[in-house]
Amino acid sequence: MDPEFDVHDHRHQLKQLRDSGETAVFENRDDLTCPACSTPFVRLMIVETPTISFPPTDGNRFCLVRRADDVVVFRH
Repeated sequence: MDPEFDVHDHRHQLKQLRDSGETAVFENRDDLTCPACSTPFVRLMIVETPTISFPPTDGNRFCLVRRADDVVVFRH
């Protein structure tokens, strides 16, 4: 999969679960692969904002900050 993944090119393979205008979540219905590791993913989240915090799922919360040249991950 191309890192420039375009959801519209794969609409028939994804099911949209949520769209707040700032974040959208999709379910992978056709074993599309992750551009980072080349294995199939379960969910795809698209974030339009420069920062986002995820609630704890395994006892740890993490936050992402998108900067001009990179993305920074903070694990709490």
